[in-house]
Amino acid sequence: DLIYELGFAKLHVFPYSVRKGTSAESLGDPIPGDEKKRRVWDLIHFGTILHSKYAETTIGKNYEGILEEDGRIVTDNYLKGRLKETKLYETMVRGQFVDIKPVKY
Repeated sequence: DLIYELGFAKLHVFPYSVRKGTSAESLGDPIPGDEKKRRVWDLIHFGTILHSKYAETTIGKNYEGILEEDGRIVTDNYLKGRLKETKLYETMVRGQFVDIKPVKY
């Protein structure tokens, strides 16, 4: 509930593991491996839902992005997309900044 209430647009999820030489080492590893995997999977799935919800709010708004290869674009708010018109890509340079307006997710 807390993650949803905070309105994160994306989650970076990984399981906890004991690291030698850290203060957390003294805590041990009380969570069984199968339970960790289930929790990670649940959070990854939830993160996908949150990202979709966020991405839908960007439709029709203007953003700046950087052109990558094959017409792919990453916006200044880390959304990924692709140019609709491939002919347009042929006239552009990789690394070029472009103004975009997402039309669908």
